[in-house]
Amino acid sequence: MAEFEENACLKKLAEMGISNETHSHAAAFTVEEQTKEISHLPGAMTKNLFLKDKKHGLFLVTAGFSREVNMKSVGAMLGLSGSNMRFGDEALLLEKLGVIKGSVSPFAMMNNETKDVTFCIDKALLDQELLNAHPLRNDRTTTVAPADLMKFLESCGHEVKVLDFDNAPAPAPAPAAKAKGTPKPQAEKKEKKEKAPNGKRETGLDMSVTKDGDFSKWYTEVITKAEMIDYSDISGCYILRPWSYFIWEQIQTWFDAEIKKVGVKNTYFPLFVSKSALETEKEHVAGFAPEVAWVTKSGESDLAEPIAIRPTSETIMYVNM
Repeated sequence: MAEFEENACLKKLAEMGISNETHSHAAAFTVEEQTKEISHLPGAMTKNLFLKDKKHGLFLVTAGFSREVNMKSVGAMLGLSGSNMRFGDEALLLEKLGVIKGSVSPFAMMNNETKDVTFCIDKALLDQELLNAHPLRNDRTTTVAPADLMKFLESCGHEVKVLDFDNAPAPAPAPAAKAKGTPKPQAEKKEKKEKAPNGKRETGLDMSVTKDGDFSKWYTEVITKAEMIDYSDISGCYILRPWSYFIWEQIQTWFDAEIKKVGVKNTYFPLFVSKSALETEKEHVAGFAPEVAWVTKSGESDLAEPIAIRPTSETIMYVNM
């Protein structure tokens, strides 16, 4: 089908002659959402965990949808001494597997050209007749046989580690807490951080106001100290940093799919609106009047009529449609 021709994963499957069925659906960011979209299809659902370990590297673990995955057990099954696996972040995921969160699947291993991600699969999945997974994007689901999935991964140059979760060793117990008052060995002592007058350690992330005391200032501190936005030198303008932009992308993707279900079509309108057009909606934009920015010159020449940078999206749509 033409809609799938540009998908690198599906193209590779076709080139290898691997039988598969691919279905379009609304963007699904979790296995639960994906299941709702394709519950009528045959095949086992998979969940995929992108993990990192400072000592042992990166891992993609594909398990059955209902499988509970204990990261310490994964380390034990792989024979990794002293493993301490954690979820890899969005930036690392995109760098190593070329997909965003919510689109991870075994097929993403084709993007790991540096071969520094170890692929692991739940042994129970290999006994299934068919498996369902995203083909590099979360608004598609591809169904393949387990043997064909293994063939695909091998063609990408990746060794497959099979994990027997049903017979996994129990995770090692956490170290026992030391008795109160027991001195730490000299090697474990660390330099103490400076403390504030109230006795607490300074992190640079403390809040100057409470949420209930001054919500506006509290919110501003949260999004700036969390490195979500930065303010520019132009009043009213700010910069969406990677974490907040990722959230915005997810909102757009979800909302776009939902409104298209009811036949809504997207349209772009200009950033500028003429003064006369703006004034036809003067009651609507009255509250924005103090913040409206005006363009009065084009090069060295004055404009015959000032142009406003539209303060709301509604005005330009109502005037032009």
